[in-house]
Parts: sequence; C-alpha cells; structure tokens
Amino acid sequence: MLNLLRAEGYKLRRSKLFYITLGCVVILTVIAVLQSSIGAEPDKGSGQANLVLRVYYPFHEVGLLPSMLPAFQAVFITMFLTAEFGTGTIRDAVVLGYRRVPIYLSKLAIASFGSVVMLAAALFSAFAAAFLVVGRSALFSFTELLALLRSMSVLVLLFLAFASLFVMLAFLIRNTGGTMAVCLGVILVCGFAVSGAGRNWWPMMHISNVAVPNPDGGAIRWAVFVAFVYLSGCSIAGGILFSKQDIK
Repeated sequence: MLNLLRAEGYKLRRSKLFYITLGCVVILTVIAVLQSSIGAEPDKGSGQANLVLRVYYPFHEVGLLPSMLPAFQAVFITMFLTAEFGTGTIRDAVVLGYRRVPIYLSKLAIASFGSVVMLAAALFSAFAAAFLVVGRSALFSFTELLALLRSMSVLVLLFLAFASLFVMLAFLIRNTGGTMAVCLGVILVCGFAVSGAGRNWWPMMHISNVAVPNPDGGAIRWAVFVAFVYLSGCSIAGGILFSKQDIK
C-alpha cells in the first residue's frame, strides 16, 4: 500500500493539470474576495468584522467556490485517473501482484489529498486577498480563528465526499470525456435543478451553511453526516466495482 501511495504521489507531483486547476482555484478565490468589496459589500462595520466575512465570502452561495471548486475537482480527478484506463497502465499494479482494493484506495487517497490542497489554496488565497482589501490592522481573534478552523474542517469532509464520488464515477465509466460530462452534469443537476428535501443530501448545499462565522450546530451535524454517507458509500461501492472489473 505504501508503495502504491508513493507512486500515486509521484504522479500527482508531476501532474501539470493539478497545478493548473490549483492556479484557477486561487484566481477565482481572489476574484470572489475582490467582488465582496466592489459589488456585494458583506459588512460596513469594523475592519475585523469585514476581514472575517470576506474570508468566508468565497465559500458562500453568492461566491464562486461552492459550485466551481467541485467542478475543478471533477476535471482534475477525471483526467488524472481515466488517463490510465486509456493507456492501459492501470493494469501495471495488478500485474505486479497488488490487490485491487488497495489500488483503488491509493488512488482515492491521492485524489482526496489533491482536493484538500485545493481547498487549502482557496482558504489561504482568501486570507491574502482579504488582507489586501481590509488592511493589516484587522486581525482574527482567537475565538474567530477556532470557529474558522471548525468550519474549514467540515468543508474538508464535504470536499472529500465529492472526491470519493468523482473517483467512483471515474472507475465506473473509465472514459475521460464521458466521466467528465457525467461529473459536471451531476454538479449542475444536483446543484441547481434538485429542489426540496433532496437538496439536503447534496454536499454542495451544505457548504454555504457551514462557511459562516457562527454556523448552526444542527447544520454542522447534518453536513458531517452527509459527508460520511458519501465517503463511506462511494468508497465501498467503488472498491467493489473495481475488484470485479475486467481490465483490458
């Protein structure tokens, strides 16, 4: 398993696509924070309050990241994983004697790591852009920093849920174009077409609920529950699916 993780980590470090999507996430985050100072002013109170709200702003439903970051996840994971099906190199690890479940889990782990790095890049970019807008005089209090860490921890789980879903779809479809179309289609349909109680089961709908200075405890618990449902369900289903696939 460790050898598989090292191999996948090496591929990630060498992936130009990963750095391109990372750069796009940073640019979109900065644009969202700047938008909060030009168009939708989040707060006209103290500099500290403005700083806090501007850091959260890109993750809110009126920002860009709740829908765009999962889309960049889908593009990165799709192209990173399905390329091996296209070239046939997915067989290499199997030929070397590795079991399929560890192979699947290693790819899921690296895709999840890449997703967390994207989220971290968005957060640090939001910090940097917010400081540029508000000024260095406004700083987070210790309580606000703890609240931010709590919200970001829940966001990590939500984006890991997306990663597990996209990895499962990549192993199910195994075609770059088809997988990307399905992943982006799922994001659009579930994010904008599904209404009512069904929206509560889509991770994207919980991003805005927890990306606020004082998120409701019930919203946090529901978001964590949904994230674990996706993580466990998609990971188990994907592992079983890959273990029964005929690799050509």
